[in-house]
This record gives sequence, C-alpha cells and structure tokens, in this order.
Amino acid sequence: MNRIYSLLFFLLTASVAVFGQVKEDTRVMVSGAQPCLTVIITGAEPTFVESEWKAYMTSYGKVTKVKGSKESVVTGIHIVDVGQGDMINAYSLTEEAVGGTKFILWLEFGGKFLTSKDSTYKKAVNFLDNFVHKVQVDLVAIDLENQQKKLTQFESNLGKLERQNESLNKIIIDTQLKIETAESEIPINLSTQDAAKADIDAQKATVDAARDNPDEMKVQQKQLTKLESNLTKLQRENESLHKIVTDSNAKIKKAEMDITTNLEAQEAAKTEIANQKIIIDSVQVKLDKMKAQKPK
Repeated sequence: MNRIYSLLFFLLTASVAVFGQVKEDTRVMVSGAQPCLTVIITGAEPTFVESEWKAYMTSYGKVTKVKGSKESVVTGIHIVDVGQGDMINAYSLTEEAVGGTKFILWLEFGGKFLTSKDSTYKKAVNFLDNFVHKVQVDLVAIDLENQQKKLTQFESNLGKLERQNESLNKIIIDTQLKIETAESEIPINLSTQDAAKADIDAQKATVDAARDNPDEMKVQQKQLTKLESNLTKLQRENESLHKIVTDSNAKIKKAEMDITTNLEAQEAAKTEIANQKIIIDSVQVKLDKMKAQKPK
C-alpha cells in the first residue's frame, strides 16, 4: 500500500505541463549554424517525439528527412502569425536528453531564420508549446490506456481464481460422493466375501466326496477353482474400494489446502484491482488537468 501512496503522491504532485521552457539557441544544421528554438520534453523518447511531430504537422505538410543531414523538414508551409505571410521551412531534430528528449526547431522564412528579435517569436514559442502539450497529453493518455489494460488483466486473473475455486469445491463435493459410494459398497463386498468363503468351504466338501469318482471330482474341482477366483476378485475389489477412500481423502485434503491458497490469492488480486483503480483515477485526473492547461 505504501507503494500506491508514493505513486499517487508523485502523480498528483508532478508537474502537469511544462510551458515557458522553450529556449533560443544556435545549432549547426544543413544550412550551417542557425538560430533555433529548443525545448526538453520530459518522459518522451526521441522516436516517440518524432512520430508526434509528424502527426502535429499533418495539417501543414509532410515531414521528410533532409538528405545528407540528421534533420527533418516540412517545406513551404504557412503557420499563422509566425511567417507574416511568408512560406516557412520548418526544420526539426530530436536528441536524447536527461529524462526525455531535446526537440530543436529551426523556422526559416523571408530568407532568414527566426530569432527572439522577431516580432512573431512569441507566436512561434506558442506554436512549439502546443506541440509539447500534445506530446505530454498523448504520453499520459497512453499511460492511462496501459493502466486500464493492467486492470483488465488483474480482473481476468481474479476471474480465473474464482473459477478455480469453484472447480476445487466441486472436486471436494464429487470426491466426497465417491467416498460415500465406496464406503457403502465395502460392507456389501465383505458380506459377499463371507458368502463366497462359505460356498468355497461347501465346494471343498463336495470335491472330497467325489474322490472315488475321478471324472466327477474333476468337474467339482473346476467349480471350486471358479469360486476361489471369484473370492480373489472380491478381495481385490475390497482393496480397490479402500484405496478409493484413502486416495479420495488425500484429494479432498489437497483441494482444501488449495482453496485456502486460492482464497488468499483472491484477496491479493482484489487488493491489486483496488489499487489499480486508484492509479487509473489519478492518471485520469492528471490527464484532465493537462488537457485543461493547453497553451493559448
């Protein structure tokens, strides 16, 4: 539970959006060392930022790689209030940074690159801030989706445990019936054995009485062997019935132990689900706050 509280504290106290972090710099690119805008986008990998930039620029133009250079570019576009009517070439580059990605943007128009001395610099900063906002919102939205998938998996695990518990209880019920059936058959088997033993004793007497008649004795001896075989079969059945009782009791004991383990696992799963719901709620709050803080 302490882990959950710590995570919630981080989620609720972490900065929801990072605006005003755009800086002016000069970086070497395909056209030499030129002024640019830079911003650190925390929590995002370069490849993710690049895919986000392509999506962000869809309504302006297609992002393509600059031949023989690391940058990408969108050429001949209009960005409201930034180029003052001039066509803009927007060069971009992503670099790994501590905790995230450094995004670099060069805006070329009117034969020069944008600097902080231009009257439209603040508009360009706002344009980039909106991109950063998009990346951050999408990151949290992805996190929310992943957390919801986790919850679905946790709930699926609980469902499996509940079905397993039902199966274990059914094993106990079915096995108990098996024991009752075997225990009810044991006395019948013993009674049948007693009758078989009596039949054998009587048949032995018949065999002895037929000793003077070899052919008759042979017939009676065959009948005696049959009766003795039947007794052996009954004795094996009795052993089998006792084994059923012994094995079934062991099976019930194991199922009972498994039920205890299962119920403990269910409680842990329920706690996991409750904690995950708290996490989802907190991420949703963070996402809602972030969306509300869109730059103007």
